[in-house]
Amino acid sequence: MPDSLKKVGYILVVDDEAAILDVVQRFLHTAGYSVLTAASAVEARPLLQAHHISLVVCDVVMPGQNGYQLAMEIRQQFPGVPIQMISGHERGQLPAPAHLDLSENLITKPFRFSNLLTRIESLLASQAETTEQKRKTSDRRSIDRRTGDRRSNVIVVDFDRRRQNNRTGARRTGARRASAS
Repeated sequence: MPDSLKKVGYILVVDDEAAILDVVQRFLHTAGYSVLTAASAVEARPLLQAHHISLVVCDVVMPGQNGYQLAMEIRQQFPGVPIQMISGHERGQLPAPAHLDLSENLITKPFRFSNLLTRIESLLASQAETTEQKRKTSDRRSIDRRTGDRRSNVIVVDFDRRRQNNRTGARRTGARRASAS
């Protein structure tokens, strides 16, 4: 796993089965992640508020609030936090998700830990790319505000290129004159 992916906050695992919580926590910890666990949506809420959560692994079928409902709550309060759904039930036996992408992003139990890890790495990498794109857009907007508009940025870039080309051209011309003498 690339070191850049390990430099994340916590992965929160929410599942009502204690054995699943334990084994997933140990596996992810061995893979280099910091992990928090919750046995229900009620237990997950304070953890979401108190810690920097980079990703949630959430069971679908749980007593009280199901995983899809918790996922929608997380999306509203913490947009951008990726959610990996897991379930021991077949898709046809699950409650209807509020958003189709939640059911498409489902790993059924029993699962291979390598598949879960691959999915987590993919979600974290996508999140990192999205965050970087937002940062670049924000930086551009900040520059635009300081310079007045986007056209002035283009002029500065063009001017810098022209100046660099003039220097390169002068060196080439000077080299030709020296060899002609």
